[in-house]
Amino acid sequence: MKMLITGSNGLLGQKLVKLLNDEGVDYLATSRKPNIFSSCPSNRFQTMDITDKNQVKERIVSFQPDVIVNTAAMTHVDKCEEHKADCLHINVEGVKNIAEVINSFSKDTHFIQLSTDFIFDGKKEMYSEDDEPHPLSVYGESKLRAERLIREKLLKYTIVRTSLVFGEGESLSKGNIFSWSVEKLKNDEELTIVDDQFRSPTFADDLARGCLDLGRLRYDGVVNIAGPNVKSMCAYIREIAIWLGKSGESVQAISSKQLAQKARRPASSGLQIDKARELIHYEPHSFIESIALMKP
Repeated sequence: MKMLITGSNGLLGQKLVKLLNDEGVDYLATSRKPNIFSSCPSNRFQTMDITDKNQVKERIVSFQPDVIVNTAAMTHVDKCEEHKADCLHINVEGVKNIAEVINSFSKDTHFIQLSTDFIFDGKKEMYSEDDEPHPLSVYGESKLRAERLIREKLLKYTIVRTSLVFGEGESLSKGNIFSWSVEKLKNDEELTIVDDQFRSPTFADDLARGCLDLGRLRYDGVVNIAGPNVKSMCAYIREIAIWLGKSGESVQAISSKQLAQKARRPASSGLQIDKARELIHYEPHSFIESIALMKP
């Protein structure tokens, strides 16, 4: 199998590169900016901006991948709300470019698109692959549009819905729940975290494994790949505080209404993972197990 990764400088991209190195899979890592990941050899990396269709065509036609995993996206939810045009350009037009190049030049290529739990409105606690989406934010809407575009244009695809990806990476331009809270708590800062938003955070290593296994399977359809726990954001950050040897009281609760974030979030967006367990024997680490594998 030959795999092309977009967004290889990001957290999930780096985890995929490491996994493919470990398993001897032929791959091409791509990112809009030069390679920053020391484990990615220079001969396996090329710059590629998914919003530049000519670049997308050149890389795909030259490498002829069996599978493309698109991890490139604008994912900062509040920034997406403030910069809607940029969000749609990257998250929708970028996906459209890849899909159209596959259709024209590489019809046998299987496309894996990373999507999100934020396509849902949070009126349910847990969501399956068959539940009806209703996004509350520009970010959620952009990812849902990308899903629909892929369904319209491609026959060979997997849409992987995930939630709040976290883990350790190298020189990352964007933080995540783990890195942000660890930095703050190490500096003895008190944190105020919403206690009325419930998520199933996903360990990036588990997500990378799920993407590789789905790529090998070439499953056509939608699959949830997320963590096994559903708790409030406040509860998760308190677990990180205790792991660092801090008091759970250093993390104070606040309501979503009090916090007044720019973009609306679903109250609860846990993802059911029974389908992934059946298809690829997906067994993710719990949140506690995941942070125990990282450096305090």
